[in-house]
Amino acid sequence: MKIKGKISKLHRVNPNAVQCEVAMLAKLKDGDTVDIPEKAAKELLNMGVVEKADNKKKKKKESK
Repeated sequence: MKIKGKISKLHRVNPNAVQCEVAMLAKLKDGDTVDIPEKAAKELLNMGVVEKADNKKKKKKESK
């Protein structure tokens, strides 16, 4: 699942308490979007420190 970290809240998370890699947690703290396992993503979502990222691509409208 792709998630994006909330920079203002993610500094409170203990790396030992979360079931994802330290490198992924560091990217989340920087505000990047990462793809982590479903179980770890749901845990972080329940804590309220991340938000689900949109995977939608924006299409450009054709000019006539």
